[in-house]
Amino acid sequence: MQSARQFVGRGAQWLQISAWASGPGRSTKGQCSHGLLREGATLDKRASGLSSANIVRFQCSRTPTEDAFAKEYTPVFGSHLAKVLERPAVQDDTGSYSYTEVYQLAGAIHERIINKGGVQPTIAGDTPCIDGGDGGRLRIVPRVAYLCPGDVRYVATLWAIWKNGLCAVPLFHEHPISLMEYYVNDPQVSLIIGTKEFEPKLKELGSKTNTPVLILGDTEEIGLGPSWDNTPKWYGLETYDALIMYTSGTTGPPKGVVHRHVNLWFQASQIRDAWQWTDRDRMLHALPLHHTHGIVSGILTPLYSGACIRMLRKFDPARIWQHLLLEVESENPVSIFMGVPTMYVQLLSFFKNHLASSWPTDKVHKAIRSHIRLLISGSAALPEPIYRQIKEIMGIEVLERYGMTEVGVPLSNNLHGKRYVGYVGFPTRGSEILIAELEGRRIVKTIAKGDYNGSTIYEKDTSGDLLLRGPFVFNRYWNKKERTREAFSECGWFITGDIAQCIMTENNGSKGVYKILGRASTDIIKSGGYKISALDVEKHLLSHPDTDEVTVVGVPDEIWGERVAAIVVLKSTASELQLDSLRAWCKKRMASYSAPTILKIVPKLERNYLGKINKKELVKKLFPSSS
Repeated sequence: MQSARQFVGRGAQWLQISAWASGPGRSTKGQCSHGLLREGATLDKRASGLSSANIVRFQCSRTPTEDAFAKEYTPVFGSHLAKVLERPAVQDDTGSYSYTEVYQLAGAIHERIINKGGVQPTIAGDTPCIDGGDGGRLRIVPRVAYLCPGDVRYVATLWAIWKNGLCAVPLFHEHPISLMEYYVNDPQVSLIIGTKEFEPKLKELGSKTNTPVLILGDTEEIGLGPSWDNTPKWYGLETYDALIMYTSGTTGPPKGVVHRHVNLWFQASQIRDAWQWTDRDRMLHALPLHHTHGIVSGILTPLYSGACIRMLRKFDPARIWQHLLLEVESENPVSIFMGVPTMYVQLLSFFKNHLASSWPTDKVHKAIRSHIRLLISGSAALPEPIYRQIKEIMGIEVLERYGMTEVGVPLSNNLHGKRYVGYVGFPTRGSEILIAELEGRRIVKTIAKGDYNGSTIYEKDTSGDLLLRGPFVFNRYWNKKERTREAFSECGWFITGDIAQCIMTENNGSKGVYKILGRASTDIIKSGGYKISALDVEKHLLSHPDTDEVTVVGVPDEIWGERVAAIVVLKSTASELQLDSLRAWCKKRMASYSAPTILKIVPKLERNYLGKINKKELVKKLFPSSS
């Protein structure tokens, strides 16, 4: 018989089946819920293998996996710091700061938030619940926006906001004021904090949004607050809002992705475990600081691990190479570097133009291998040719993983052993992965399903929508109930919007490895009845001798549905590239229906701060009649 139990979740009513009744013909293939259904969801009995008698309804607030790990939760400045208080936490261009000093800086800013910013701290249990709109209850705390450079003040300000029990909203200095206004007005920010470097922009922003502004000086001006103490009250904030990060908004206004403290802790724990972070690690950080890659992977994970972050204010290939090649004799050398594909492309270009003549390959390999244990690429697909160039020049294989603003890093390649080029790896601890066929929000067919222990493939050589479930999944989109509802299947799985495939690996048992074929909205081109992965076509085109940069898009067509269009930046050594010769070259390397039928040569491909190309805008710009 079935048994039900309460569990913590996204503040909604759920249906849980915690055990399956045995019976003839009972099959879980294609089951809609895999044990979990939202209240009021329609259940396809053919897909689920369930009868109405098998369903138990109840009110709840937590998912089973969250419940299992809830006892492990600790704030980012919690009890684990006791062992590393005097170890370096952050190093920047002004000096080195221990965990104690970062905590004391945060304490000083914490007091200014109250005394000068006028925002009172949130005490666990004192914040009233409000209706979440889906039968659940939410605790809403004041939001504070912040804009700091890549140095110790960024970390101290984030800690200070959380010491006050408030919700942080990171800003990005390269964004125009109009976009910053949206990030302040949408979540109804109570205070804007920033450093003197950005004072004019911050004051203009405060004036336009009628929001108080708190300006911070250097570390000496900020001063030091109380010493670290493991105050129990912080442990009651795990289900409170902690961070709102905004998505790019390619299909409308940017969405504020709300994470609770427990979501962020779990994401950092997944990364810590998957990549075996220790307090001996030192990470070189040059990532943007308003995105999950730079915040969760780049700051929270090392700090939860007792490690050290070497923060750079901006990405500079020369400085990155300096750390990679010249820290061989350092007492505390960099051991981990995270980047996005564009960063690696720039590093390779800088090496070829400025270092190759004086740094032979064997010398580079020896220098980097002596202290770098991990090079990681994320936030966008890493083209295979770039992957192989990194290995050739740096002597280390890049670790590819899958992540997005809403979920952290639920998939990662192996830390040890074989890494699969072009694949994002295996489920990390606590991740549930589903590849399915969807009709709207309804799961009609299960193609593959997996977790940390392994994967099962129900339909080989078949791709489908990638869905995720676990305590790493975000809480909601800020003030967008309908968009939140649309983001989850009727069964409660988060719909990523990516198309994926799972294959079984050699000598790896049931450890299925996952591949992202692209965004369902832009990277899967439907032409003449075929589904074509734009990323796969791009991979091949990047190996063409005349191409420097490539993106592939689908252009609407009355006959074919969509046509495959290649938008190319030529190498400086190439004079021209003709469509006929390109198609002939492609047909030797890919299915003929995947070969581009449109070719556009452009001087440059515009990318955002993470190296991503807005393909929808590109199609509108280059093919206005089709859109």
